[in-house]
Amino acid sequence: MQGLSESDMRLIGRDQATPIYWREGRIGFDGFELATLSQFSDADVLADLRNGMLEPGEIVQLAEGFFIVDEDDLGLV
Repeated sequence: MQGLSESDMRLIGRDQATPIYWREGRIGFDGFELATLSQFSDADVLADLRNGMLEPGEIVQLAEGFFIVDEDDLGLV
């Protein structure tokens, strides 16, 4: 997972990022508290998020900032 700087996000646009939340011990697309990088990395992303909902190259917003998702993050490698 590669982090993006604030200047990157000004160019790309924050609206291009998908917020990922931590709720009831799982990651998901709704909630109140953004998931941490550690929670996202430790999660079984394909089980916690419906298969195909995130793809490599997508930008996600986590508690620590914005990141580009790669195949390893999704358990595809």
